Amino acid sequence: MLIALRVILLALFVAAPLGHQDTRTALERLAERYRDDPALIPVTFGVRVGNSDYTVAATRAGEAGEARVTVTRGAPEVPTFIYVTDATTFSRIASGDIQALTAMTGTDGAGAAPLRLEATNGWDLDAEGLATLRSVSCHFFPAGFAEPLALPEAIAQGGESA
Repeated sequence: MLIALRVILLALFVAAPLGHQDTRTALERLAERYRDDPALIPVTFGVRVGNSDYTVAATRAGEAGEARVTVTRGAPEVPTFIYVTDATTFSRIASGDIQALTAMTGTDGAGAAPLRLEATNGWDLDAEGLATLRSVSCHFFPAGFAEPLALPEAIAQGGESA
């Protein structure tokens, strides 16, 4: 019994929240995973955790070789969106404890949405931008378990919000 308890404690220690790890390391791990995702789309977007900005740029595999996903320090310099959050929320998203889309809606029972978006350099949330945002939110970040989202009826039925 004591050995089993030690094994469980060790497993919990090893799987400790990412808040104790470097944000860039976590983003690079997510980028590696996304690089191998068949749903990868060519995209550049930002992630801001606290006061630290990162740019993630993804390109599909082609004649030039494998798909690439890079993480660089600093905000994106192209029109795009930036995920903005704190270290605790980022840790939960990166570990799969909560989905990015859930964190944006605030429907995890915590109240206010702990993840928000910022448009930068003239990016627009038009139909193409929304499709890109959905794809990245669902494929770059780990999905974890399916979560019910409380959406307004018009949006849930495919309409637009008021």
